[in-house]
Amino acid sequence: MQFLLKESALIDSLPENFELVILPDDDPEMRLYNLELLDTYGTEGKPVVFVRLKTGDTVDFTNARPSLYIPLAV
Repeated sequence: MQFLLKESALIDSLPENFELVILPDDDPEMRLYNLELLDTYGTEGKPVVFVRLKTGDTVDFTNARPSLYIPLAV
C-alpha cells in the first residue's frame, strides 16, 4: 500500500473506485481468504485490482516493482 501511495503515476493508471485484493505469494491460506472475501463482499461491476506480494519480505520501495493484475471485462 505504501508503494501505491508514493507512486502517483501508478495510481492514476488504476481504474476509479476499484477494489484492492492482496494475494500473498507465501501465505496460501490468506490468499484464499482474501479471494473468498472478494467473492462474498465484492461489488458486481466494480473493477478489481490484484496485488501479489511476499508478506515476510522487507520491501525497498525505491526499487520495488509490484505485480498488479487488473482483469478486463470480456
